[in-house]
Amino acid sequence: MLAVGNPDLAENVAVYVPGTTAQLDSIGGDIDRVANLYRRSEKYGSGSVATIMWLGYDAPDTIIKDASMDKYAERGAPDLLSFLNGLEVDQDKHVTALGHSYGSVVIGEGANQGDLRADEIIAVGSPGMHVGQAKDLDVGEDHVWIQKAEGDPVPALGRFVHGSSAGVGIPTLPLVPSDDGFGGTILSTDTHGHSDYWKAESVSLDNQAKVIMGGHETREVGDDPELAPRPMLYR
Repeated sequence: MLAVGNPDLAENVAVYVPGTTAQLDSIGGDIDRVANLYRRSEKYGSGSVATIMWLGYDAPDTIIKDASMDKYAERGAPDLLSFLNGLEVDQDKHVTALGHSYGSVVIGEGANQGDLRADEIIAVGSPGMHVGQAKDLDVGEDHVWIQKAEGDPVPALGRFVHGSSAGVGIPTLPLVPSDDGFGGTILSTDTHGHSDYWKAESVSLDNQAKVIMGGHETREVGDDPELAPRPMLYR
């Protein structure tokens, strides 16, 4: 675990769960992401913030061979649940669980295995979450937020591995979070591909910061002067 800010004292805490190939000896890119999240969140809204890079699970080593397996999420989910439970000792904290790629699978599996103690979930470039709909993720579908950038192939590639049917009684394609039938709220992105959602000064990053700081509950674009000139946040 690496934190930017003080998670013990912060009123708003984001736990970023990285995806495939995340390893301690090559974690620099993920550290940059949580640092960007912290800087952007600190400028938005009110209250203090901390962002955490949580690598408390054995992430898949390779995309083709390992990322298709459930075992990494199944083994990592209990540790994520325990970590989130520790944060929620302070009931006044606003906690966001943010999963990138396979990290979102770990979060979804956590909801399958237990009670996911978070206030918000953000699934970014998700290949599926082992649940069929946002309402199955413990936080309520109004608190599930999804980003899928143009040119990100992972949701389509992961559908038949980590996607899940909606359980409506008829055969359907497995759903991933960015599908309309999944529920939750799709956040606008202005980045491209699978890895640039945390690009500084991007709308993609702004929208994550708004969720972390609780600012999306008003559903208003202009609720912060610094963000008001940005494009519409919902589609």
